[in-house]
Amino acid sequence: MFLSQRAAMVFFWLATMMFCERAMGEVYEVGDAAGWTTIGHIDYKAWAASKSFHSGDTIVFKYNKEFHNVVRVTHKNYNACNATGAYATYTSGNDSFVIKRQRTHLFFICSIPGHCEAGQKIDIRVHNGSNSGGAPTPTPSPLPDNPSSPPSPTDVTPAPAPSSPPAKSPTEHKESATASCSGKLWMAIVAVAAYYLTSPVAL
Repeated sequence: MFLSQRAAMVFFWLATMMFCERAMGEVYEVGDAAGWTTIGHIDYKAWAASKSFHSGDTIVFKYNKEFHNVVRVTHKNYNACNATGAYATYTSGNDSFVIKRQRTHLFFICSIPGHCEAGQKIDIRVHNGSNSGGAPTPTPSPLPDNPSSPPSPTDVTPAPAPSSPPAKSPTEHKESATASCSGKLWMAIVAVAAYYLTSPVAL
């Protein structure tokens, strides 16, 4: 019985560590220092291809809201640079999206005339599984654009509306997740320590 209880506590501790590791998704700022823009001819296709996106990761768009926006569209409209029937349009200048589903594609464009055609568009390919810090999962094959079953609008969770406080920076996102998981991890360590201190010595 004593060994079974000990095994259960060790399992609980390890499970907490794994949960924290998975919960701490990566934060990606689109275009890195350049941001979301038409200046400098940023190759957003190459930028996205160099990343390994997973559910739990946060995608951040930073841009001058006087000249740009962020529009989530279907695969077909992404290819055609057409913002008609968009899932959502964002104009805060600092928009964050938490990826909620795995193995999917998220398509974003800027709907200002001429911007998408100039390359201000990005295809976020989400791999199979949460971001656990392990080796990257092979990139899935492109998903067909099926009008009868378009990507779910709940694939990402947008940041609050512009009237809300500004979206957190990538560093702030990471620090917040780290603090949350650190608290859970410390609770698990204290629970395990308390158990060992109060448990009878096995014969």
